[in-house]
Amino acid sequence: MKKQFVEGFESGAQVEDVFLAFEKDFRQAKNGSNYISLVLGDRSGKIHARKWDATRDEFDWWSTSGFLLVRGRVETYKGKLQLIVKSASPFDGKNADIEEFLPRAKVPAEKMLAELKTLLKGIKSPEILALVDSLLEDRAFIEKFAKAPAGIKLHHAYISGLLEHTLAMARTASLICGIYPDVDRDLLLAGVLLHDAGKIEEMANVPQIVYTDRGYLLGHIFIGARLAADRMDAIPGFSMELKSRIVHMVLSHHGEHGFGSPVLPMTLEALLLHHIDNIDAKTKIFLDSAEKAREEGLSWTDWLNHMERRFFVGGQESGGIPNGPAL
Repeated sequence: MKKQFVEGFESGAQVEDVFLAFEKDFRQAKNGSNYISLVLGDRSGKIHARKWDATRDEFDWWSTSGFLLVRGRVETYKGKLQLIVKSASPFDGKNADIEEFLPRAKVPAEKMLAELKTLLKGIKSPEILALVDSLLEDRAFIEKFAKAPAGIKLHHAYISGLLEHTLAMARTASLICGIYPDVDRDLLLAGVLLHDAGKIEEMANVPQIVYTDRGYLLGHIFIGARLAADRMDAIPGFSMELKSRIVHMVLSHHGEHGFGSPVLPMTLEALLLHHIDNIDAKTKIFLDSAEKAREEGLSWTDWLNHMERRFFVGGQESGGIPNGPAL
């Protein structure tokens, strides 16, 4: 078991423990000597690391997608902590608990799952309830769903991120249905549960969050649509029109062809599902970026390429703007 976590590091601390290596680069210092630049991490966070007077053999030996047993000392450089590595060696991940190394949702999965089940149990349609129950009562599915991330980098990219994202969407969907009585609440909630269900096979934690071969080849939209269709096919007498509506929501939830949806949303529930999904994803991206900016004493976030902007978070009158494309 790990004894030292990044969040507990203080300047001057001696470190000897296992970490995940996320990045590495072989560089040359101003004095001409070589060094290795690393990003190491665990479930509590990441830290930049340096190994001075490094050799190319060390660089080639150290993993960039696995575990390293690291010995070193924490120092402060330009107001930030960094780890000066004295030595490091590959560590067999078979002896590591992956949940000690990957970030996870702040709220326990059991609590989020209980709330999601309560919302879904309010479904009145016998057919849709049978579909939902076939998933909620499937232990293998729920175990994967409760631990899966919702992304690699952009949003909810941590253990139980998919569950957190789905629960937030279910809350929003329930509120919207209270405002617009013409929305089919049962259908919309089924779409919320199923829209990203394919991610349980698209991604894996081995040891970092990565795409599986199946995920690369098929993508979570196809995988999720197939999963939904198979579940409904297994329910005797399930309505073909209802099946088409649910599969359509899964296929169209990205909203545009350019974002991976083979069809555009063409029902009210599909349209709302797309926007609810987008609201939660974009809000999460903003909140995570704002938190990072505030921790660094900045009033603007980093430049976000996929959104083609940076965001103003306020609170730091002279905090300035990070390097990046001009506003």
